Formats: sequence, C-alpha cells, structure tokens
Amino acid sequence: MTVPFLRWLALAGVLLGAGTVPGCAYRSSYRPKSEALQPPAVDAAEVRVLPEGIAAPDHAIELGTYRGRAPTRDEVIEAARRRCGEVGGRYLLVKSQRPRDHARAWELEGVCAWTSS
Repeated sequence: MTVPFLRWLALAGVLLGAGTVPGCAYRSSYRPKSEALQPPAVDAAEVRVLPEGIAAPDHAIELGTYRGRAPTRDEVIEAARRRCGEVGGRYLLVKSQRPRDHARAWELEGVCAWTSS
C-alpha cells in the first residue's frame, strides 16, 4: 500500500516541478548611471532599439544599464523598451542578447540613452 502512494507522491513532485521551469520567469533590473539627469518619460513605442554593434548618436547621454529576461526574444525587447521609456530614454542600445536555458528564455543587456532632440 505504501509503495503505490510513494510512486504517486514522486510523480506529483515531478509534475509540480515541471511547471516551474527555471529561466522562464520575467526578470529585470535597471541601474541608473546618475541621479542628476531625469528626463520626462516617453512612450515605449518612441524608444528606438539599436542592435549590437550600432553606435548611439554622438550627442546621446547614457541614463543607465538594463538587464532582463523573458520567455521570448520579442518580450525581452519590449520589456526593455518599456523600462527605458519610463526613465526617459529615447534609445535602447543592445549590448548583448542571447537565448538561455536551451532557448526557454532570452536575456538582454543594454543601455538606455537620452537625447535632447
């Protein structure tokens, strides 16, 4: 009687554990470079995403560093755009973007930048 119960308990643990796949959670952090510059927030749609290797305009000022994780590539980019927009960034300079945990999640590291024009 106890053996079937232990098997059921082990199976339940496996099934419950499968629902919490590591790496699928949304996570993000933002570290401001300076508290002195605080431009007004902009809509996420106004934030231009510049891929790796593309430089920001010469007159752009770095606001801070963003790091995030999401289940898909598009979701991680949208989360970064929203956060950069909240702090007034007009540009998201992607420093690195890669799949993690066998493509169960995407990570992005970037810089939010602001320009006066």
